[in-house]
Amino acid sequence: MKPIIKLFFIALFITGLTSCAKKKLTNNSWIVAEYKEDGENRTGEFHLLLPNYTIEFKGDGDFVATAQPLGITVTQTGSWSFEDSGKKLKLVYQAPDEGTHIWDCHKLTSDELQVSRQADKKEEFFFVAK
Repeated sequence: MKPIIKLFFIALFITGLTSCAKKKLTNNSWIVAEYKEDGENRTGEFHLLLPNYTIEFKGDGDFVATAQPLGITVTQTGSWSFEDSGKKLKLVYQAPDEGTHIWDCHKLTSDELQVSRQADKKEEFFFVAK
């Protein structure tokens, strides 16, 4: 097979994997089942600070995250995309908490999402479909 044809099929395969992952990510709203900081389980503290936290990834590349600290609904919006052939999940937050986070994507099924990132501490999120 000619090299250009091989490259075409490889690109087609990678695009297919990314679109499959996109469908899995956007078919659900996600809630935090477990949260760890530097390997230590902090799920209870996370739920106390951000009760009813939910994140929804939309097919158009936007996301909406909501929580209810002190009984007040707080919403954070932004955009998302896959990078590195779906191995990384990039979130670009809009105001009020502007910034970009790149998450390593460890697992994505139709009902589980596991991501982590290293900033000043290692954070690991284990989401389940709502």
